[in-house]
Amino acid sequence: MFRQIVDSRLLSGLIIFCCISFCGRSCSASINSKTEEYIRDIGNGVKYSFNDPMWLIYAGGIGGLSRFDDDIRDRFKGRLLPGKLSYCADIYGHGLNWLIGNSYILGEYLSTDRSKNDFNQYIKVYNEAFFVNMAFTYAFKTVVRRERPGKQNYRSFPSGHTSGSFVVAAVLYRLYGYQIGLPAYTMATITGLQRIHDDKHWLSDVLTGALLGTLIGNGFAELINNNDNKKTGKKFVASISIRF
Repeated sequence: MFRQIVDSRLLSGLIIFCCISFCGRSCSASINSKTEEYIRDIGNGVKYSFNDPMWLIYAGGIGGLSRFDDDIRDRFKGRLLPGKLSYCADIYGHGLNWLIGNSYILGEYLSTDRSKNDFNQYIKVYNEAFFVNMAFTYAFKTVVRRERPGKQNYRSFPSGHTSGSFVVAAVLYRLYGYQIGLPAYTMATITGLQRIHDDKHWLSDVLTGALLGTLIGNGFAELINNNDNKKTGKKFVASISIRF
């Protein structure tokens, strides 16, 4: 029942986000200009996400580790996490991660002297990153159609719980630092372990989800850096940090 509530909230959030994005933050701006801005942000965010070719090396490494998928499953299925922690991690990866991230951004804005413009940029980039990541994730699931280790269905690759949790962690870390980034990355890692523990994903599914979420989270956070640099006239050298 709780998962159904989270799913409904996630859908509601997507609808609200789309409305905010397309209605714009300025009464004088036209729908067409806001649509163009939205599309431009999505395009730039995706470009920044895969701008560093190092991700190809990480992907190749995951491909090599996939040979151990069966061994990891046999050894760690049902043995990685306590039951209650496994349940909480499952719920966290089922949309609660997205809700907590939005709540943190709002709470930080209300409790500090951060400008409304910064808040609008942060909440916009965070949600763009999350939903673009999920779009990539489910596109891969649809095309690859890998069977889950427990044979529940053919949507195993990559892990959506993991990619969603890591994109949340990556954006929060880039925007606010380790105070929220470290707990977010910890929860993302536990969520990835839970997918193996619960026999829902192979090791390579989880690692790919972590890589995808981190890349997209860092890429979209780069939109904030670029906007700041345009204001100050400073150049910024992008560096993508991959964390599992």
